[in-house]
Amino acid sequence: MSKINPHIVIMTDQTGQIRFFNEAAQKITGYSAEEVMGKDAIALLSPPDCQAAARSFVRDCLESVSATRNEHPVMTKVGERRLVSWQYCPLDGEFGCQGTLWIGMDAAERVWAEEMLIRRETFIQHVIDGLNYPFFLVDRQYCYLVYNEAHRQLMKSLFDADIELGGNLLSYHPDPVNRAKAKKNIDRALAGESVTVEAIVGDEQYQTCYVLIEHNPMRDAGGLIIGAAIAAHDISRLRNAEAEVARMQSRYQKLVEEAPAVIMVVSPTGKIEYINSFGSRLFQFAPAELLGRSVEETILPEVESTGRNLWSLYRRIWTGSLPQRECINENLTRQGRRLWLEWSIQPGVSVMTTEEGWLCIGVDVTEKQRSLELERHRLERNRQNEIMQDILSGRLAEKNAAEPLLALGLDLRKPLLCLAVRRVPPDCPDEYSSLRQETDLLLDRCRIVSGGIAWEAADCIGILVSDDAELLPQTGRTEFQQVEELWRKLEQYVLHEVKAVGAAIAASDGESRVARLFSQARSAVSFGPCLHPGRRLFFWQDLGWLRLLVQNVESPDAREFVAEHLSGVLRLPDTEKRELFLSTLRMTMDGLSAEEIAIKMNVHRQTVRYRMSALTRLLGVEGFAGETRINVALALRLHDIQNIRGEAL
Repeated sequence: MSKINPHIVIMTDQTGQIRFFNEAAQKITGYSAEEVMGKDAIALLSPPDCQAAARSFVRDCLESVSATRNEHPVMTKVGERRLVSWQYCPLDGEFGCQGTLWIGMDAAERVWAEEMLIRRETFIQHVIDGLNYPFFLVDRQYCYLVYNEAHRQLMKSLFDADIELGGNLLSYHPDPVNRAKAKKNIDRALAGESVTVEAIVGDEQYQTCYVLIEHNPMRDAGGLIIGAAIAAHDISRLRNAEAEVARMQSRYQKLVEEAPAVIMVVSPTGKIEYINSFGSRLFQFAPAELLGRSVEETILPEVESTGRNLWSLYRRIWTGSLPQRECINENLTRQGRRLWLEWSIQPGVSVMTTEEGWLCIGVDVTEKQRSLELERHRLERNRQNEIMQDILSGRLAEKNAAEPLLALGLDLRKPLLCLAVRRVPPDCPDEYSSLRQETDLLLDRCRIVSGGIAWEAADCIGILVSDDAELLPQTGRTEFQQVEELWRKLEQYVLHEVKAVGAAIAASDGESRVARLFSQARSAVSFGPCLHPGRRLFFWQDLGWLRLLVQNVESPDAREFVAEHLSGVLRLPDTEKRELFLSTLRMTMDGLSAEEIAIKMNVHRQTVRYRMSALTRLLGVEGFAGETRINVALALRLHDIQNIRGEAL
């Protein structure tokens, strides 16, 4: 029995002593049968730490009279531990004794096989987990056999699904459409087909990504298809990059189209192959009207206003014979209007076409060219200022200024009109550059509107105009009407910048007419608001008898005269009371009665009579008649002019 049985067989009696020890037992333990006969099996063969457990197993076998199984090591003769799987069977005397039959098998090979299997599975799992893309296997029922961490994370991020081995893949897809597509592709793999598809997976609640999914059949050793292997490559970054590139291309295309510059591609023969929207709008052509046509036929004049031949210039550029790549020249719109553009011309290939040619970028510098014209106007304006300041200061006699003024458009041989324009105070007087620019602009407008000369004085802007007196009788106009028409033109263009205008009209020819007229116009705008508060245009002639006083209104004699006749009222400490008395006095000097004054001031006439009585007492007069009335009225007018003049300025 021992020769044909590969199992370990040990027979013990009721006391646990060995009665039979086959060759397999001798081979694994290293003991011979003679060495172990009659010895305690557990004490000899079991390691000390396992003897209690072994005795318990044997006792359980004897008490239950049934076979028991366990696994515990055997101590060999040389002290080596060998793991053995045991089955204990009770003996009832059938084999010549009563006791226990130990049947065992060396478990080392099984354990080694299990360990190798575990290692192999672990290695395979590590390989799968090491893939940087999702990978999994499913059986024919779509249940997971294996999956890697990348796939688990992907399913979690896409569907918030906690997948597990044995779980059905399709059950984790919440979208019926995606679920049906996944099943269809796996079925094709289960049918033996290799399938590669690109899909957008996920849902709106979590995350959507682009994946390239490979489906391949999985076969056993006999070639039978037992499942499918699926690898999903996340290409979201690639697709997002492609989408971003498309967006950037669209954006750059829009930037090129709407860039504030003309962008053209021109062939070596000078034909327009591309022009952006800004360019077509600037030249007032539809793009189709320019494409395929030469620049000479469309936007380039043969000869510009400077006399330069542009066709010859650009033909040399197109052929490469002229190294010049930047130039400023005139161009034409469809309506024939001329524009100045600064061109930068570079050889290369357009991003819009595959044609080789010239990339031309043009910036509209028409305003810059106009600014050069304005600079010439500025020099002319400064020349006007210098001449007029020299005339007004006496450094230059009018007869010596006649010729340069005539070159500027003013004929001193004709009657003259002069205006003095008071400006509205600027909002930012400290910003010199802004103030200077606004002043220059106002000077240019005044010069253009009036058709004469405009210059900047200390407290106003002067305008001097030649008066076409011979035309006035034919038109039925007077010089005053001519000034009013000029004022209306000024109102239209510079109303918000003008506070008031004084005007003087030449009465006769004579020396220093210009200086005299300007002084009169400035006096009109200085004192006119005192006499006519509701107006903005004041003539020198409107000042009446005050013209005799305007030169002396600020003199010590004038101030002494005012103090002599009004000091009683002016010394009142109460400002409100002082103004009430002065208002009453003005109305009295204007000839209003007590009743009329009471109505205007909205007081009782007895109050007016009281104020009149108080005024005679304060001024030390008995009444306001005769010379007293003249003196008081003149002093009151001088006082008002002195007080209001500064405000008018």
